[in-house]
Amino acid sequence: MNRKEIKYPIISVLLAVRNEEKFIEDTLNMLFEQDYPQDKYEVIITDGMSDDGSIKIIKKFTKKYKNCFLYQNTKILSAAGWNLGIEKSRGEVLSFLSGHVLFEKSYYRKLVEHLNKDICGIGCPTISRGKSRKGNIISLATRSIFGNGGASYLSDESAGEVDSIVYGCYWKQDIESVGGFDENCVRGQDWDLNTRLRSQGYKLYKINSLRSEYFVRDTFYSLWRRQYLAGLWKTYINRKYHNAFRLRHLIPAIFAIIMTVTMVCGAFLSWMLFFPLLVLFIYMIISIRMTLRYKKRFNDIFLFVLVFFILHYAYGIGFVFGLGKHEK
Repeated sequence: MNRKEIKYPIISVLLAVRNEEKFIEDTLNMLFEQDYPQDKYEVIITDGMSDDGSIKIIKKFTKKYKNCFLYQNTKILSAAGWNLGIEKSRGEVLSFLSGHVLFEKSYYRKLVEHLNKDICGIGCPTISRGKSRKGNIISLATRSIFGNGGASYLSDESAGEVDSIVYGCYWKQDIESVGGFDENCVRGQDWDLNTRLRSQGYKLYKINSLRSEYFVRDTFYSLWRRQYLAGLWKTYINRKYHNAFRLRHLIPAIFAIIMTVTMVCGAFLSWMLFFPLLVLFIYMIISIRMTLRYKKRFNDIFLFVLVFFILHYAYGIGFVFGLGKHEK
């Protein structure tokens, strides 16, 4: 495609989903309330073999809207689902989503207004939300710089060129030129794609006049699993791009190593327990200070500290184990 100035290029919104019964209806309603010209807009859903009520909900939309399509992703993983969506799409511009995001009805129109021929992708800050008391605490923790490590799309309000974007818009030809998503990646697929694009000289930009929102998983198990897998696959990605690591990726691993090694040593040398207890005490003080900013009830403080601990320790443990992990 000749990247000329087009006021409204065709957009393909690609959702890779699995078991999103709680959130998918809200997301699809939002997508079909967009004020983007409907003749230049399509929604492609690739379902990774859901075994909840997701398919039943999605089919209501495919019956109602001619520009809504559903495909089965037998490979299950999101990266494979998005690649299938790229293959089926007719858009000149692509947007990659999960099944639990929300944004205003002018979102795509405003993003496209900032997408020009000189940049590959455009995004904006994203804000986490919860649908329960526990989910709200998890979302607040992930919004803080202590919880997210300063990731630009989560905590940085500035605009300009960035390392990575989420829920943004990309030129399809640029995505295809780097081979789409790496289907070996179980987590960190967006970071991997954005890193590969930048390594080829493409530019990613973020604007601060828009916001996207995503709903967090509201159980400690799902949070632990998400963080563990994020750390596990970060090292796989780094082996492909030797400059991909940031300090925020390493600190949780150092924390996890110190805690684990000193606790194990403490089982044999009781005086060694002083070190993990000291680290935990300092960690709790920092966590409580971060928690007090939200002016929550006193009995929420323990939950905040626990969430921060899971965010850092699970990611760090995953990162360490990932050092010996190779392709799936």
